[in-house]
Amino acid sequence: MDIFKLKPGMSHIYPVSPENYEAATGQARKYRKESRTGESYFAVCPACDNPIQLIGLYKNTAESGRKPYGKHTCQTIPNLAEYDQDAYLDCPYSDPRRTPPTARRKAESRLSRQIIQLLHDQFDRVIHILSKETGICFSTALSKKMLEGYIVREGWSFRNAAPYNLPWAFVEGQVALPLYGQRICADCALHDAIAYNYPAARFEETPAYNSVRILQNAGQYVDLSFAFVSHKRSVRDEHLFETIDFWVYRGIAPKMETVYRNTLNIQTDYFLNLINLPDERSHRNQKLLDIADELLKTRL
Repeated sequence: MDIFKLKPGMSHIYPVSPENYEAATGQARKYRKESRTGESYFAVCPACDNPIQLIGLYKNTAESGRKPYGKHTCQTIPNLAEYDQDAYLDCPYSDPRRTPPTARRKAESRLSRQIIQLLHDQFDRVIHILSKETGICFSTALSKKMLEGYIVREGWSFRNAAPYNLPWAFVEGQVALPLYGQRICADCALHDAIAYNYPAARFEETPAYNSVRILQNAGQYVDLSFAFVSHKRSVRDEHLFETIDFWVYRGIAPKMETVYRNTLNIQTDYFLNLINLPDERSHRNQKLLDIADELLKTRL
């Protein structure tokens, strides 16, 4: 992997390099281990919170010209991170030759409990990222409906779900929802696609800044739906590539017509770095946090 963090949990993510490692760790002893073959350098996997060893940080690796990278140690590193086999098996950076688990993750697993707690604490930021990614200004009622659907399908048990990708994994497997009557960002790609591909729809300005509501022209009917599909992960040259498609369509199965479809690139550090912003740069939505507490508190 080409990124690391210093501790389990919601901590900052850094690209692997000697400069970043030195500045982040302050050269503290807890991140190093001496042996007869030399000194090893350790950190934490951003995807599964297991300990990793940084390979080739100061010495060339066996592969000619290969950049420094992180590799799972598959053992606990005292005072740094405890090894969790289940979390390792679900990690996109784990051994690509392994056979991935087919059963759902258990609700009592470390990752499941961490995801539920994170969604409880950061639900407003999950919705904020989805809004920026899609152009939909999710209402409080729609956000609550999405959370209720997540709980019904026990989204924390999906094998692709992890703390770093929570906003996008939150909508994986979600039932399609109607877009009619919802607010969207004015002049965004979604707005332009609906305006071009669906003449039955009209847009009404709202008091909210730079948003319009999707309605219908007189005598016509709007049946727009949206869903999130095709969540994919792969690792190439130690870098994680992860995407999910945002899909807006008209009609009902099997006669559906795509109005807008966009592949969302999931950045490993986007969500975790957002929730580590200082308080003075954070804008929280207490209504959404109250909804999350109401629906999730019994599962914590």
